[in-house]
Amino acid sequence: MTIVDGVFYLVTVDEEWGDGRFDRLGIDDDASSIQALRSLPFKPRSVAFDGEQFWTADRNNHAIVSFTLAIPRRR
Repeated sequence: MTIVDGVFYLVTVDEEWGDGRFDRLGIDDDASSIQALRSLPFKPRSVAFDGEQFWTADRNNHAIVSFTLAIPRRR
């Protein structure tokens, strides 16, 4: 999980450790919510943000993967 401007982002996999998802966890609403932002065609492990890109590991292929996502910035 990583936190960007007070918003939680995480990578998840299903119960069979299949394809992954990149999710946003909303906690500032009256009720918590998880929003799937994009599918990941591999089994991700952890997530980080460097100010421009998200980074995760493709554990089966021993690779580091980066991707971008338009993130509305809080003021």
